[in-house]
Amino acid sequence: MRITSKYGIILMGVLVVISAVCTSGEEYFVSDSLRGTFHPHYPSRVVFHSGEHNRTYVAYMDNSFDARVICYDHDTKQWSESFFVDDCRTADGHNTPVLLITADGFLHLFYGCHSDPIRYARSVAPEDPSQWELRGEIGCQETYPNPVQLANGDILVFARHSFRTRHGYTSDERTEGRNYLTLIVFRSTDGGETWDDGTELLDLGELRRVYIRDVIHDPETGLVHIAVLNNHDKIAEMNWNAFYLKYDPASGHLIGLNGADMGPYANLEILTANGCRLLGEEGAKPDIQMTIHEGVPYLCFTGENSKYFASVRDGVLVKNMISTDIKGFKLYTADGVTFEIYGTAYQGADAEFGGRDVVVWTSTDAGQTWDEGRVIVDRHVLGEGARNCNLTINYSGSGPFLVFQTYGGKGTPFEGLPFVPIRSDSPVVTWEGNKYDLPERKSKRLYALDRQYNFVTDRIAEAGH
Repeated sequence: MRITSKYGIILMGVLVVISAVCTSGEEYFVSDSLRGTFHPHYPSRVVFHSGEHNRTYVAYMDNSFDARVICYDHDTKQWSESFFVDDCRTADGHNTPVLLITADGFLHLFYGCHSDPIRYARSVAPEDPSQWELRGEIGCQETYPNPVQLANGDILVFARHSFRTRHGYTSDERTEGRNYLTLIVFRSTDGGETWDDGTELLDLGELRRVYIRDVIHDPETGLVHIAVLNNHDKIAEMNWNAFYLKYDPASGHLIGLNGADMGPYANLEILTANGCRLLGEEGAKPDIQMTIHEGVPYLCFTGENSKYFASVRDGVLVKNMISTDIKGFKLYTADGVTFEIYGTAYQGADAEFGGRDVVVWTSTDAGQTWDEGRVIVDRHVLGEGARNCNLTINYSGSGPFLVFQTYGGKGTPFEGLPFVPIRSDSPVVTWEGNKYDLPERKSKRLYALDRQYNFVTDRIAEAGH
């Protein structure tokens, strides 16, 4: 059965009608994840590993703010039970766990930090999420860890570092009482046994916010591609700047979009002079996602005033403008010619169903033009929509394993975000007078789709984890 839905979406100047694949019933594999567990600045929550088993591993935060890992076996077509790893320090959705699986099959989990040390756990055995070793902490005041493994086995964790603590400011002379944030990278050369003290990479000035939008390691070149946002405005959702750059783990130097060596530390002037600024003073917070094919980085950028697909070739950003109401997307190519963007699109102002439909857009000419898109999960049939920033894609074999989270839209909207110094299961906590309605953020179901966009579910839906 198919449902046809009209979207106010214009791609290459054409108003399109999107065909929606209908689903039925409440088919999900985890029923009580915390909303925000799949936010786009946490790229490593769904990871495929092929070793003794062909499995996809999913890391998420449950309703009690605990870090959990569950896996799907592609050969047996079964989910494991949901395994508890550790609590995530505070009642704070920013503490979401992210996952790295190293070449030896060990699972590494980084979690529990919002201007805190990164908590770190490692699986006791390869390819086994059932038992974990809690292995201490990394750094001191970090947020949004992004781990990668290099060809030589080293593990890097990129994160946002803050010089402001929850209880005041450090004595660093650059802060002078201001909110000062940088990009930092930590390295382990022994499989996570020990970590260095971290190396600061960027000076973005006095900031209201910094987000790491994407971090991708390219094994062919050995370089790490990074997309970051910064914001100086007191109105946090306005006036964003976006940057793209590369990091060379061998030299410890940053490389501009134009290919120039920027040295071990770059500021706004250096980034701008070397073509790294993708956009300045964008109105609303933009999203950037990347993919790498044969050493060429491809970016998809969606902001309030500018939307484009681009490749970086010979130090030049080659843009193809697009116009679409896409959110929470991921970009994929297998051959550098056919590209797919998986994301969510809003069908209309329908208060009964919060969130969006899950949609896939395809280009067969290296991103120059895009088709009208196809709805693969219709929110009205699902009963509630996908949230607009939590689609996660994992590729194995011939196509994607898609995991997304429902929007919910139930309960009383919360006001403000807390920094709660203790873990709490209370339905409502307050911080400096701001109400934070935890039920509104709880019980957000997680769904998985296979390459044919069929739901991948089983008994875990009834387990209540």
